[in-house]
Amino acid sequence: MDDVASVVAQGSSAEVSRLLRSLSADPSKARKVLADLSSDSRAEVRGWVPFAARKVLGRQAVPYLVALARDRNPGVSDVALEELLDLEPEAAKTLIKLIRAKLRSKDPQESIFAMWTLAQLGDRDSIDAIRRLSELSEFPFQRRAAEVVLLLLDAKIDGILGRIRQHDHEYMRDLAHAAMLAGGHEALEAVKECAENAPDADCRHYCQWNLSQPPVRRVASSGPAGSRKI
Repeated sequence: MDDVASVVAQGSSAEVSRLLRSLSADPSKARKVLADLSSDSRAEVRGWVPFAARKVLGRQAVPYLVALARDRNPGVSDVALEELLDLEPEAAKTLIKLIRAKLRSKDPQESIFAMWTLAQLGDRDSIDAIRRLSELSEFPFQRRAAEVVLLLLDAKIDGILGRIRQHDHEYMRDLAHAAMLAGGHEALEAVKECAENAPDADCRHYCQWNLSQPPVRRVASSGPAGSRKI
């Protein structure tokens, strides 16, 4: 197992690819190897497992992803949650308290990750905590993200799209992401228009990047909400 972990931590791309092929050829072996790697002392090794488990085991990777979402290292936890959100959002909802706790992280990026994850899960019970961040955070970029996430959780989609069309430059990174999470024809067209015709390169880049990403699966809101306005 030390050899396998060393390949993950220090191996070349070719060596890692060979390891993945070996695991894919023997799912029973893969489960044991992935379980062992999940308890490795090195975060970079544990952080590889969510990607590998999903690639090798498909939906059978869910237990590994749920376990690693609870990892002590925030980076490992976040990687596992990202894979879980894409593969099985309902399983991610079982971790909602853990994700809400990340809002309180001293690392603003960790908190922002949690906000967007909760938005993707439609967790309206997190609105008050996110609103506090929008008002009290010492980081302007964290306040901006929180403000846009609140619009998404409150189903104020017209407001998001209107601000994209009006070129709200300072908020465009978050607005474009929110529009793609909201989904729908009007949202897609607003981001496309921004990508092609926004008056500055930064905003065009934000919108182009969001258009280039795989479609996101968003779970219906878990609390009362107004009707979506698309």
